[in-house]
Amino acid sequence: MPDEDASAVSEGAPGADRRAAAVPMVAGSVTEQGFVRRTRALLRTAPLHRLAQATSWQDWDSTPYDPRVLSLAAIDAVIARMGFATELNYEDVLVVVAELAHMAAPDQPEDEHLKVAAYVLDGLLNNRDRNDSQQFALTYSDYTEGHTRRELRFFLLVEKARPDGQIVLEASADAVNVFRGGLNLRVEDAQMAMELVLQAQLERGDLDEAEVTAEQNQRLSYEMGAQIRALLDATRSDVSRVDWKGDVLNQLDRAREHVGQRIMVEGQILTHLSAGDEAREGEVKEKAQRVASLLEICLREHRRLHERLMGASTVFLTEQQRQELRFRGHGLGLFSCADQLLAPVLELRASIAEEVATTFTETVLGPRSPRLPRLSDFIPMLLRQRTPGLREDDDDDVPDFSDCDDDVEAYDPTILDAAAIVIAPTRERPVRLSELLDQARAWDPEVEELVRLSVLWSFAPEYDDDELAGAVVDLIDTDVVVIATGDILGTEHWTGDDLLVGPATLLFDDNANTVDDEESTHDADEPLDAEESEVVS
Repeated sequence: MPDEDASAVSEGAPGADRRAAAVPMVAGSVTEQGFVRRTRALLRTAPLHRLAQATSWQDWDSTPYDPRVLSLAAIDAVIARMGFATELNYEDVLVVVAELAHMAAPDQPEDEHLKVAAYVLDGLLNNRDRNDSQQFALTYSDYTEGHTRRELRFFLLVEKARPDGQIVLEASADAVNVFRGGLNLRVEDAQMAMELVLQAQLERGDLDEAEVTAEQNQRLSYEMGAQIRALLDATRSDVSRVDWKGDVLNQLDRAREHVGQRIMVEGQILTHLSAGDEAREGEVKEKAQRVASLLEICLREHRRLHERLMGASTVFLTEQQRQELRFRGHGLGLFSCADQLLAPVLELRASIAEEVATTFTETVLGPRSPRLPRLSDFIPMLLRQRTPGLREDDDDDVPDFSDCDDDVEAYDPTILDAAAIVIAPTRERPVRLSELLDQARAWDPEVEELVRLSVLWSFAPEYDDDELAGAVVDLIDTDVVVIATGDILGTEHWTGDDLLVGPATLLFDDNANTVDDEESTHDADEPLDAEESEVVS
């Protein structure tokens, strides 16, 4: 026991007395909770070190590869897409890590790069070949109350099923802590600290650092929303898995209080930025607007999260009633899927087995809604051969969709927010379409697509009446115009006119030569119409 050891040392030789005198100072730091948190944060990096140590057992030369860096790159790639519509699956991350392995050893064959990537990714998933993800289990010493050996269990990457049936990778909160440099803070504490740092940076006018801090604050907002969604999803799946009698209610109360404070503080920061907007000019004003845009995204996310938290108790009560009072004898628990369904189906002919499997899958998974159409999908449809039209006596079978009030939104809110950030500078200065596409490509392919379609829509709108014009939600402000100056867009992905997007007060100024140059160009050549100016892939 530690107390017995300490007493034995204090009764020994003078050298032992000196060692005993040092014990309280050392124990004072070891017994603090902060020391325990640092210990647990260090343990969460152990799987990365194990990957580096176990490379000697592989059938490829590990000299040029760094499994620790490849592991962090895989976690970074997964976190960067969390919450977006294009989350990464196992194969996507495998390609990312294999490309990094190729850069480390370009002379090695592609099969070896894929083996290295699979070794790293399977290590982060911890025995991916099993039916369920396995937690990492590590033990450590806790000196907060004497000496106790404790066990730390955690995930780094896990596979989850999305509502559309796709299996994607998700980084756990422990993986996010590893990604943040081992800083083992709760999301609430980290976000409060970030906002204090942001306020201090704005007070001293350090807008570059303020923008970075706002981006980190945005990630924390998404992370907290993911935690609450995971809690509610687990409740909907199996209410017995969630400890609603224990700390969950206190956790939800703390989350509601925290989100309410964040909404108030973020509103105050936005008011502070708006108050000084008139005094800023040029690049400083543009940076301040980017910070404000990021904070507005955080504010919207917190408002949505607050609404979800207000209805969390209702979700629990509803799911408890649905799951506890339903007929327990109903469902797949009445028979063994493997022995009584899968094995007999495998013995059937392929045509009959396919019919049974299709019926079973549709019954278990339910109907699957089709993907929402996009404007770009209609182009190949319009180029197809015309199909025979309806006969006159078939008019009664044509459904009437004129009274449909559904508001179909093809893009995820996070994609819309990212596109708004890219297009925001056009309110202050003229920006080329090529520059907007380069910035959007750094975010996400869907962001690039949305920015491109928004610019083309503003250049040549495709509505015929005022009612449709009022229903269009455009990311580009009404005082921003799009003109063709004759410059050619020559990028790797697109070609056509490099349109100019900017404020009408600048592009159509009487003292400017932009419009005059454009008119003179059109007098000499054929005028450009909307179809010639459209950017084509």
